[in-house]
Amino acid sequence: MTTGLLSATADGRGLCSALGWAIPIYTAVNAQAARAAFDDLADKWGGRYPAVFRLWDNAWAEFIPILNYDVEIRRVICWTNGSSRSMPATGGR
Repeated sequence: MTTGLLSATADGRGLCSALGWAIPIYTAVNAQAARAAFDDLADKWGGRYPAVFRLWDNAWAEFIPILNYDVEIRRVICWTNGSSRSMPATGGR
């Protein structure tokens, strides 16, 4: 088991494998729907990952402006291509 916030737990599940649950928050039609999706998520996972949900809750005002973008734009912003970070450095080539 690793200690990273989004790493899988020893049983192969946990926050990492459950990233799909964040989709209803990022794709909500408005702030009220996003908050309802967050509250549902917190009910399910908040007991196991309280620090994560405190972090989200404390940063909620900074998150909501993303809902002003179209869903397609939000997906690009929120889900970046992780493969580009795992590529070796090319030394400027």
